[in-house]
Amino acid sequence: MGKGDSRTKKGKRFMRSPRKYSQKKQLNTGKMENKSEYGIYEEFLKNFDSVNYKNKDSSTINNEFQKVISELCEKDMINVALQAELDRQVFLIRKSFEFQDDETKGTIKGLSWQMAGTQDMANGNKIPFYWPDVRNLTKENFEFFEQRYKKTNNLYAKTEYGLMVYFGQKTDWSKNNSFKLQLCNELISLAQEYYGEAQKGEYFKLGYVLNRLELALQIAINSKFEDCQKAIIEQVFDIQQHWSVNDNTKHVPLNYSRFMLEHYSICKKYIDFEKVIERNKYAISLIEKDNLYMAADAIEFTDKLKQKINLSIEDSLKQRAEVYEQIAKSRQEDIASMHFIKLALDIYLKIKDNGKIKEMEELYSEKRNTFQLTETSIPIPDDYIKAIDKAVKQTIETCSVDELLDQFAETPWYETDDSIQTLSDATDNGLIDILPLSSIDRYGNTVKTYTPAEGKFWSTYSFFFKIGTLKMLKLFMAAIDSQKLSYDSVLNYLEKTWLNEPIERNYNGKKVCVVPLDTVKPGLKRIFDELKQAEGSYIPDYVTIIDSLTLKIEGLLRFFIEKLKIPTFAKRRSKDGDVIMEKLFDDIIADLKGTPESPSSFVKDHLTMLKYVMSEKIGWNLRNEVAHSLLQIEDYSLDKVVVLFCLILKLSKYVFIEQRES
Repeated sequence: MGKGDSRTKKGKRFMRSPRKYSQKKQLNTGKMENKSEYGIYEEFLKNFDSVNYKNKDSSTINNEFQKVISELCEKDMINVALQAELDRQVFLIRKSFEFQDDETKGTIKGLSWQMAGTQDMANGNKIPFYWPDVRNLTKENFEFFEQRYKKTNNLYAKTEYGLMVYFGQKTDWSKNNSFKLQLCNELISLAQEYYGEAQKGEYFKLGYVLNRLELALQIAINSKFEDCQKAIIEQVFDIQQHWSVNDNTKHVPLNYSRFMLEHYSICKKYIDFEKVIERNKYAISLIEKDNLYMAADAIEFTDKLKQKINLSIEDSLKQRAEVYEQIAKSRQEDIASMHFIKLALDIYLKIKDNGKIKEMEELYSEKRNTFQLTETSIPIPDDYIKAIDKAVKQTIETCSVDELLDQFAETPWYETDDSIQTLSDATDNGLIDILPLSSIDRYGNTVKTYTPAEGKFWSTYSFFFKIGTLKMLKLFMAAIDSQKLSYDSVLNYLEKTWLNEPIERNYNGKKVCVVPLDTVKPGLKRIFDELKQAEGSYIPDYVTIIDSLTLKIEGLLRFFIEKLKIPTFAKRRSKDGDVIMEKLFDDIIADLKGTPESPSSFVKDHLTMLKYVMSEKIGWNLRNEVAHSLLQIEDYSLDKVVVLFCLILKLSKYVFIEQRES
């Protein structure tokens, strides 16, 4: 029944939908039929208004409406049932200033669906499905909501109808300031009711208080109701200051202070933020006793408040570092302790606490080699391996030498970026998908943190990259065995590309010709020399090959952007002034990516593969690993040799065309 479920529309929630009975009948909510036909529903509405429904009762309200809709349908009172269905949807439509007009997301300004999924069409296609579909609401519907707003006595129901009218902006009255002021005051009154109930032990209603006040404040801001703004902010401040904190509600002062920070520009007119901070400190002292993680977040948030009013945060920075230390100590047997040691160290470096800096560095150094990362392997089915072997054999038999080398240049056995994105989007990992992903090196250092979307893409890419590399490795070895692939055949292939075109340069006033191909010849030759000797106990020297070709690929990219008339150098600031330096690898990649003003013809899939192999932390990151001698002997493997070989051939296939102005 949830998001993404193609069966959503077939769920029990819809079994008694009046649309099933309506056929061609259409509800005219603007005109009431005779009273006898509406008698059942009018009685229902009368009872509905007499019950003190609130936010938490949305499920009960929905069930009550479904019962009366079912009864109306059985009596063939379809028009009335459709009206009841519209009423029901009011309490299921989500209302927030965060929602904007977006056809692709099924939202309109202020209003959004309760459930989303896909719907199977008769032709087999799937289309997005939203319920309730707020995009289909008409002016007549909003006029009906206005009537219900004016008639209902239940305060919660009244505000729900009122918000529909307010966000719809389809009726004349919805634009009237007297209506907006009335709705604003009703939301404030409802928040006060919730607060009274929260004081009696229904603590969850404190969240409803903030929700109603947030809506009221936005209406007041948009309509410039300054008295309402003041009343709302003072109410929030009063709760933050005077709520009786207990084990269940230690977070209340912090949650309400977040509201004040979000609306700082208005709140600062009416409240004393130093008092807000002092109250937060008290809440933090209680939280720290049993939840260090929440305490660290609370301290960090309160520091933002301090910075807003120009208060020093040095003491609280130290407090947060000490909390991180406590967390690290509580997780001594867990690699996550490394993360919290680093967080503490970063703060001590910031506040220049030399004693603590030394202590944390020693602890970090001691811990980083004690944890073993978990390795997961997935066996590849024998049938899949046989299919790869068959495809490899067919490729070797049907391709000429140049066609075979084209296979290595074009790497068709890897998934494309678009395919990876589709596969990534189709994979549902639940909670994992909304968490950031960290890349950790062999020493336990966190080298990069990715957003959830980035992490999911690169994780999917990594999996399929391994599969593609397996295929290319098998093709490479079969091509050598067939004697179609040799150093001479590769050299003959590359000599016909731009890599063999001389580039004229001036070094200290002297003209020099350089040929890009000359820089990669030794590494390429070494591949074939080593593999010829790979018999018996001989261990091929992949170290020299990988170290050489990795750095030479960066060199080829410099030649590449030079041919595009893009500077290979950049101005950088240093403590002694500006200096001119050769661009870093990531700068070159950015040049190849291009900009909207200056688009690039470099293939996106090629760019992604280059990043994954050469510089992406979650990938092989070879450029960094080789340059800083971080690879261990077991990391130097034939699969890396093959991928570097493919990248060189891939770069060679580009053709540069001189553009002349007419």
